[in-house]
Amino acid sequence: MTVSKGIQNFINRIIPNVASSVVNLVNPFDIRALQRQGEDPQIINPINGRYLIFIGRLVAQKRVDRLLEAFALLDDKEIKLMIIGEGELKAELVDYAKTLKIDSRIVFLNFMVNPYPLLKQAELLVLCSDHEGLPTVMIESLIMETPVVATSCPSGPAEILGDFLPDHLVIDNCPSNIARCIDAALKDPRKICYAQGYQKYANQAVYDHFVAYLKQRNLIKSNEN
Repeated sequence: MTVSKGIQNFINRIIPNVASSVVNLVNPFDIRALQRQGEDPQIINPINGRYLIFIGRLVAQKRVDRLLEAFALLDDKEIKLMIIGEGELKAELVDYAKTLKIDSRIVFLNFMVNPYPLLKQAELLVLCSDHEGLPTVMIESLIMETPVVATSCPSGPAEILGDFLPDHLVIDNCPSNIARCIDAALKDPRKICYAQGYQKYANQAVYDHFVAYLKQRNLIKSNEN
């Protein structure tokens, strides 16, 4: 089983003789439980005003350096950036923000068990990764009704946004194009129905998909569930 169609397609390409036995089954999400966590009044927001957010490990794969470069190029010079996470590149990224002269607009926070209230209050979640599996933080962001801008890296972002917010996907990794996409998303007047983006990841939807697969393979009878 794979957590994304991109990983499934990759396995099918490199090991074609197992293609018929590989199935894509995403991780399920307890939507209501996450929404309740997003309402936690004990989480204090250190930013007073509008901000973008990144949540994840501060490692090379996540390309937070690319996010900093894009942030420096934004038309909106008032908005701030919150970076939540830990990793081997944290000190280097803090220094890079100073080099880019954007450090006064950036808040670095350590790993949080419940970052959802801060995610919910953000203007956008931004991911600039080189590659992903299925980035759960993107789905969590939609559950918090916070839109996402992401690079269209292998393999998850396009699966999450492709049919939902395709114009929020950055096809290449150029910081200037990422910045343009962020600026456009911040000005986007559309009312977004977020459930269209996250409902297929709900517990029941994932369970139903798995049962359908088992029935298709004759692993359970059609009247069993």
